[in-house]
Amino acid sequence: QRRRLGIISNTGNDGRETVDSVLRSAGVVDQFEPDLRLYSHDIGLIKDSPRIFAKAAELAGLGASPRRCMFVGEDSTERAFALAAGMRVCPHPLKIADVLAELKAGTADLSTSPQDPPD
Repeated sequence: QRRRLGIISNTGNDGRETVDSVLRSAGVVDQFEPDLRLYSHDIGLIKDSPRIFAKAAELAGLGASPRRCMFVGEDSTERAFALAAGMRVCPHPLKIADVLAELKAGTADLSTSPQDPPD
């Protein structure tokens, strides 16, 4: 099953052109779908409520089934907002492989707690 990758970022005064330029310089911009790169400056939302997470699910075509989306982030408040929008969460990028393995095995519980990242 193909995984689609996006970004939800509070970018302050920087818009798509600036942020994409940074990602391009790092050699990773093409890893993220253009329509799923949500930058707060451009969409007028920040990660201070479930709204931006619901918008991400909608743009992914999963507005009616946001549980098919996963937000990966170290900030527990942002994870709580993603959960409130119906998404699953992963507490840290280094845990993605483990979380995906747990999902595949049916042992993951990513819908009840915005778990803390590893030390």
